[in-house]
Amino acid sequence: MHLQNQHYTITASVETMPSLSQFDIVYNLSNAKTEDFYMARIFRVCSFDGISRSIALVDLLCAEYKPYAVLEDNFLTVILFDSIVRINLATSLVSQYEKCDNMGGLHEIHPIKDGYIIRGEGDIFRYDSALNRIWNFSGRDILVSCNTDKHFWIEDGLIHCRDFLGWHYIIDFDGKLIRDFREFQDAEIL
Repeated sequence: MHLQNQHYTITASVETMPSLSQFDIVYNLSNAKTEDFYMARIFRVCSFDGISRSIALVDLLCAEYKPYAVLEDNFLTVILFDSIVRINLATSLVSQYEKCDNMGGLHEIHPIKDGYIIRGEGDIFRYDSALNRIWNFSGRDILVSCNTDKHFWIEDGLIHCRDFLGWHYIIDFDGKLIRDFREFQDAEIL
Protein backbone atom coordinates (compact mmCIF):
# COMPACT_ATOMS: atom_id res chain seq x y z
CA MET A 1 0.00 0.00 0.00
CA HIS A 2 1.28 3.48 -0.84
CA LEU A 3 0.29 6.74 0.89
CA GLN A 4 1.44 10.25 0.08
CA ASN A 5 0.66 13.85 0.97
CA GLN A 6 2.54 17.17 0.94
CA HIS A 7 4.75 16.05 3.88
CA TYR A 8 5.32 12.30 3.55
CA THR A 9 5.58 9.33 1.25
CA ILE A 10 4.79 6.03 2.96
CA THR A 11 5.11 2.47 1.75
CA ALA A 12 3.10 0.07 3.91
CA SER A 13 3.04 -3.70 4.12
CA VAL A 14 1.94 -6.56 6.37
CA GLU A 15 4.58 -9.06 7.48
CA THR A 16 4.40 -12.29 9.44
CA MET A 17 6.93 -12.54 12.27
CA PRO A 18 9.48 -10.03 10.94
CA SER A 19 12.72 -9.49 12.84
CA LEU A 20 11.78 -6.42 14.88
CA SER A 21 15.39 -5.25 15.28
CA GLN A 22 15.40 -4.10 11.64
CA PHE A 23 12.91 -1.28 12.33
CA ASP A 24 13.69 2.14 13.76
CA ILE A 25 10.53 2.22 15.88
CA VAL A 26 8.45 -0.71 17.16
CA TYR A 27 5.11 -0.41 18.95
CA ASN A 28 3.53 -3.49 20.52
CA LEU A 29 0.39 -1.86 21.89
CA SER A 30 -1.56 -5.13 22.09
CA ASN A 31 1.28 -6.79 24.04
CA ALA A 32 1.54 -9.63 21.51
CA LYS A 33 3.99 -12.31 22.55
CA THR A 34 6.72 -11.94 19.96
CA GLU A 35 8.24 -15.32 20.82
CA ASP A 36 5.01 -16.85 19.49
CA PHE A 37 3.14 -16.12 16.27
CA TYR A 38 2.60 -12.42 15.50
CA MET A 39 2.17 -10.10 12.55
CA ALA A 40 3.09 -6.48 11.98
CA ARG A 41 2.00 -3.55 9.90
CA ILE A 42 5.20 -2.01 8.55
CA PHE A 43 5.45 1.63 7.48
CA ARG A 44 8.51 3.02 5.69
CA VAL A 45 8.13 6.76 6.08
CA CYS A 46 10.05 9.34 4.04
CA SER A 47 9.45 12.99 4.82
CA PHE A 48 10.04 15.60 2.17
CA ASP A 49 12.75 17.15 4.34
CA GLY A 50 14.84 14.01 3.78
CA ILE A 51 14.23 12.09 7.01
CA SER A 52 13.42 8.38 6.63
CA ARG A 53 12.36 5.88 9.26
CA SER A 54 10.62 2.55 9.58
CA ILE A 55 7.78 1.92 12.02
CA ALA A 56 6.42 -1.52 12.95
CA LEU A 57 3.06 -1.95 14.67
CA VAL A 58 3.01 -5.45 16.16
CA ASP A 59 -0.29 -7.31 16.53
CA LEU A 60 -1.60 -10.84 16.92
CA LEU A 61 -3.23 -10.82 13.48
CA CYS A 62 -3.45 -8.28 10.67
CA ALA A 63 -5.96 -8.54 7.86
CA GLU A 64 -4.41 -7.70 4.51
CA TYR A 65 -7.44 -5.88 3.14
CA LYS A 66 -6.68 -2.38 1.92
CA PRO A 67 -6.80 0.40 2.90
CA TYR A 68 -5.73 -0.23 6.49
CA ALA A 69 -4.21 3.21 7.08
CA VAL A 70 -5.06 6.84 6.37
CA LEU A 71 -2.49 9.65 6.04
CA GLU A 72 -3.74 13.10 7.02
CA ASP A 73 -1.33 16.01 7.39
CA ASN A 74 1.24 14.83 10.00
CA PHE A 75 -0.84 11.93 11.30
CA LEU A 76 -1.09 8.29 10.26
CA THR A 77 -4.24 6.51 11.46
CA VAL A 78 -3.98 2.71 11.34
CA ILE A 79 -6.34 -0.14 12.15
CA LEU A 80 -5.00 -3.20 13.89
CA PHE A 81 -6.94 -6.37 14.75
CA ASP A 82 -8.98 -4.79 17.54
CA SER A 83 -7.73 -1.24 17.84
CA ILE A 84 -7.10 2.06 16.09
CA VAL A 85 -3.73 3.79 16.40
CA ARG A 86 -2.84 7.34 15.46
CA ILE A 87 0.83 8.20 15.07
CA ASN A 88 2.15 11.74 14.95
CA LEU A 89 4.69 11.44 12.14
CA ALA A 90 6.49 14.64 13.15
CA THR A 91 7.50 12.98 16.44
CA SER A 92 6.96 9.28 15.55
CA LEU A 93 4.99 8.94 18.79
CA VAL A 94 1.60 7.30 19.29
CA SER A 95 -0.79 10.19 19.87
CA GLN A 96 -3.90 8.05 20.30
CA TYR A 97 -4.78 4.40 20.86
CA GLU A 98 -8.39 3.21 20.97
CA LYS A 99 -9.62 -0.35 21.49
CA CYS A 100 -12.48 -1.36 19.20
CA ASP A 101 -14.80 -4.08 20.46
CA ASN A 102 -15.57 -6.02 17.30
CA MET A 103 -16.22 -9.53 16.07
CA GLY A 104 -13.37 -11.01 14.04
CA GLY A 105 -10.99 -8.12 13.52
CA LEU A 106 -10.86 -4.82 11.66
CA HIS A 107 -10.26 -4.93 7.90
CA GLU A 108 -10.52 -1.50 6.23
CA ILE A 109 -10.54 2.19 7.14
CA HIS A 110 -11.99 4.88 4.87
CA PRO A 111 -11.77 8.62 5.55
CA ILE A 112 -15.02 10.58 5.30
CA LYS A 113 -15.92 14.13 6.26
CA ASP A 114 -15.18 14.53 9.99
CA GLY A 115 -14.17 10.92 10.56
CA TYR A 116 -13.86 7.38 9.31
CA ILE A 117 -15.86 4.37 8.22
CA ILE A 118 -14.23 1.15 9.39
CA ARG A 119 -15.20 -2.31 8.19
CA GLY A 120 -14.60 -5.22 10.46
CA GLU A 121 -15.33 -8.86 9.82
CA GLY A 122 -18.66 -8.66 11.64
CA ASP A 123 -19.37 -4.94 11.99
CA ILE A 124 -19.17 -1.58 10.26
CA PHE A 125 -18.26 1.39 12.44
CA ARG A 126 -18.31 5.13 12.10
CA TYR A 127 -15.76 7.05 14.15
CA ASP A 128 -15.37 10.81 14.34
CA SER A 129 -12.02 12.48 13.69
CA ALA A 130 -11.18 12.28 17.43
CA LEU A 131 -11.67 8.47 17.24
CA ASN A 132 -14.92 8.41 19.20
CA ARG A 133 -17.32 5.72 18.05
CA ILE A 134 -20.51 7.23 16.60
CA TRP A 135 -22.32 4.03 15.63
CA ASN A 136 -21.87 0.44 14.53
CA PHE A 137 -23.86 -1.86 12.26
CA SER A 138 -23.98 -5.66 12.15
CA GLY A 139 -25.54 -7.83 9.46
CA ARG A 140 -27.02 -11.31 9.76
CA ASP A 141 -23.59 -12.96 9.46
CA ILE A 142 -19.95 -12.00 8.91
CA LEU A 143 -19.46 -9.22 6.36
CA VAL A 144 -17.67 -11.21 3.69
CA SER A 145 -19.19 -12.79 0.62
CA CYS A 146 -18.27 -16.17 -0.80
CA ASN A 147 -19.92 -15.20 -4.11
CA THR A 148 -17.88 -12.14 -5.00
CA ASP A 149 -14.66 -10.37 -4.06
CA LYS A 150 -16.54 -7.11 -3.62
CA HIS A 151 -17.55 -7.28 0.06
CA PHE A 152 -17.68 -3.59 0.90
CA TRP A 153 -17.71 -0.24 -0.89
CA ILE A 154 -18.79 3.37 -0.48
CA GLU A 155 -20.64 4.94 -3.39
CA ASP A 156 -22.72 8.11 -3.75
CA GLY A 157 -22.66 8.74 0.00
CA LEU A 158 -23.90 5.25 0.86
CA ILE A 159 -22.14 2.25 2.37
CA HIS A 160 -22.66 -1.12 0.68
CA CYS A 161 -21.68 -4.45 2.19
CA ARG A 162 -22.42 -8.10 1.65
CA ASP A 163 -22.55 -10.90 4.18
CA PHE A 164 -21.77 -14.59 4.12
CA LEU A 165 -25.46 -15.53 3.81
CA GLY A 166 -25.85 -13.62 0.54
CA TRP A 167 -27.44 -10.43 1.93
CA HIS A 168 -26.58 -6.97 0.57
CA TYR A 169 -26.93 -4.04 2.99
CA ILE A 170 -27.08 -0.35 2.10
CA ILE A 171 -26.41 2.03 5.00
CA ASP A 172 -26.18 5.80 5.16
CA PHE A 173 -23.43 7.73 6.98
CA ASP A 174 -25.70 8.05 10.03
CA GLY A 175 -25.77 4.25 10.41
CA LYS A 176 -29.34 3.93 9.22
CA LEU A 177 -30.18 0.82 7.19
CA ILE A 178 -31.62 2.13 3.92
CA ARG A 179 -32.22 -1.24 2.30
CA ASP A 180 -31.29 -4.91 2.56
CA PHE A 181 -31.98 -7.68 0.08
CA ARG A 182 -30.89 -11.22 -0.63
CA GLU A 183 -28.51 -11.17 -3.58
CA PHE A 184 -27.52 -14.83 -3.49
CA GLN A 185 -29.64 -17.82 -2.43
CA ASP A 186 -28.49 -20.78 -0.32
CA ALA A 187 -27.74 -22.96 -3.36
CA GLU A 188 -25.42 -20.25 -4.70
CA ILE A 189 -23.73 -19.76 -1.34
CA LEU A 190 -22.81 -23.36 -0.64
